[in-house]
Amino acid sequence: MGLTYNNNAAALTWEIINDKEDIGNFEILYNGTTIKGSGFKEFLSAASQLSNNINVIYVKYLKWFVQISQAFINYEGKDFFANGEKEFYFIQIADNVELRNWDNFWRKIDNKEEFLKRLDICRETFKGKCENKLGLKNHYKYTLAKDMWEDMKYRYYLWQPWATNYCEEMVPKTEEELINLEALDKASFYFGNPKYFNRREYYVYCYDLSSSHLSFLARKKFPYKSFELEEDTEKI
Repeated sequence: MGLTYNNNAAALTWEIINDKEDIGNFEILYNGTTIKGSGFKEFLSAASQLSNNINVIYVKYLKWFVQISQAFINYEGKDFFANGEKEFYFIQIADNVELRNWDNFWRKIDNKEEFLKRLDICRETFKGKCENKLGLKNHYKYTLAKDMWEDMKYRYYLWQPWATNYCEEMVPKTEEELINLEALDKASFYFGNPKYFNRREYYVYCYDLSSSHLSFLARKKFPYKSFELEEDTEKI
């Protein structure tokens, strides 16, 4: 039976030593405890002993860490995902150790405590249909925006199979894109019956969601353009 994922994440900060193919001093924050050491071999030993399960460690400057680690690890057959610039999203370095890219989540955060605090909040908040906080096996492997978008898909009913390609095309690629998207004004096209202008109606019904474009608009949240008044019925 294969290993399961540890439910607790760890965060690693480390230092580069000039003219040496090894890391210098490092610190691993795990479950409220800081583990200190020096050198890659000492790091790998400490990382493997965090638990008997697969330990997920978020690493600052993962690209350079992997570059240095090649002097110690044979990566043939190891599971990983990276883009064309060799920016790693995650990489397996031992049977029970998986490294993930800290900077794909909060690049400007250098504090390990702050990073893990934010990660835990996100696991509790952006969890789609899950009742418990998101596990680390399938979540928070790539970017923060990806998991926030997954939550948004479920929250706004965009998760149907027919919408998969649409969602993948629309997903924000960075946290900055997501923030800008959140800031957009809700807008769309609707028809206002002039007989009801400036009147308050207390009993309003519709057969289903698709019968009311405004309710559809409120739920979908991100329409394409702002309102434009059009009085020409032919154009409408």
